[in-house]
Amino acid sequence: MTDRDEQALRAYLRHRYADQFAYYESRADEYATAHGQALMASTMLLLAAGACGVLGAADIWAFRAGWGVLAVAFAGAAAFITGYDALLGYEPIGGLYQNTADRLYALRAIEPDPSTADPQQVAAYVTAVESVLSQEHVRWEELVDDPPDRA
Repeated sequence: MTDRDEQALRAYLRHRYADQFAYYESRADEYATAHGQALMASTMLLLAAGACGVLGAADIWAFRAGWGVLAVAFAGAAAFITGYDALLGYEPIGGLYQNTADRLYALRAIEPDPSTADPQQVAAYVTAVESVLSQEHVRWEELVDDPPDRA
């Protein structure tokens, strides 16, 4: 490889592969975190609703109607958060990002060394990376055309 080819490969590895991998990895983490937060908030609200139900049944502080109202409000808020999580699709979209990041990570095994790579090895690597990225776009189109059942 010429010096120019070596520089081009180094630039590709740094500015295309590494940037794309970092992007997909960070988005997967962001969506997983958002989904986890939604699950935690929903769980806490449902626990609060249950606690209010128990307190209302025991008529603690002669506040039975108030406990009932709080239980309904907490349960409604939990349902809202669960619906919001499903509507935004944190789990399936995060899965798409994570799958692409995993597939890009797997390509590190065939990453060519810029100082010793031959043109066929570089071409095969670039083709593999671009194939993963183009397949990710197709999977987004499939998600938009046929959204998952979120019931």
